[in-house]
Amino acid sequence: MFNLTKRASLLFFLASIAAIGVPAAAQDDPGLIVYASAADGVSSINIVDPSGALVAQASDGSGNDSYPSLSPDGQLIAFASDRSGNWEMFVANSDGSNATQLTFNDYNDIFPAWSPDGTQIAFASDRDGDYDIYVTDLSGTVSAVTADDSNEWSPAWSPDGSQIAFTTDRDIDSEIYVIDVGGSEAHNVTNYPKGDDAYPAWSPDGSQIAFSSNRTGTSQIYVFDVFSQGEALQLTDDRVDSQYPTWNADGTQIAYMTGSDPDTAIAVMNADGGGAQLLTSGGDSFPAWWWAQGR
Repeated sequence: MFNLTKRASLLFFLASIAAIGVPAAAQDDPGLIVYASAADGVSSINIVDPSGALVAQASDGSGNDSYPSLSPDGQLIAFASDRSGNWEMFVANSDGSNATQLTFNDYNDIFPAWSPDGTQIAFASDRDGDYDIYVTDLSGTVSAVTADDSNEWSPAWSPDGSQIAFTTDRDIDSEIYVIDVGGSEAHNVTNYPKGDDAYPAWSPDGSQIAFSSNRTGTSQIYVFDVFSQGEALQLTDDRVDSQYPTWNADGTQIAYMTGSDPDTAIAVMNADGGGAQLLTSGGDSFPAWWWAQGR
């Protein structure tokens, strides 16, 4: 599983589906990419367009803000922050203003991910000893999605909101599991015991899940068909780690984190693995591609 202390000390933070406040748009809207940047020594949340041009910085500097996830309408941002001591969940306007603490406990609440309808946020928490997946509404009412002796993290909602994919170490190695939001038994969808699979991301049409895996030595980006669950297709073959994929609106491109600490960067490639190019550089990590919903 991820090492939270190491992540905090290196100031590399995760993002889920993200953006800035804009109205619903057409399918050809290129959307926006949100990511965490440690360039200034404190974790901040940056929002850029697909060319890399800065649109907004959604942090106020009062603590380390990480794991940003923008609501489907782009008006609110959920994130984890250590501004109150331990990692808690906050919700703010998409520019970082009017931040309101959503969870209150002595443990760590991280990896927020908005549901497609914008009414709930899935997240990981170690409040019961190990990390499990939870869901909260905007009033702070929390319910457990998983509850076992293993660790689960990095939840990702299916586009129709009926399922959540997540990473778990319940099989010793890390695997991607999927569970119905209603609470059915989770099932292993990667099932590759010779490597660690992590950080799932559903394609916009729900037919594929991209993820990162170290099954060839370094972490690379893979994708598999959700319905056939056949052999995963490797998309990247870099000498450095490539991790944390996120899809654009029409499923033709994938943004991801590439490089080694502390020089990670955000890259973008075609969904077949071709045409990769760097978008940012210098301590930037864990991108998430947001586009206006209501398509």
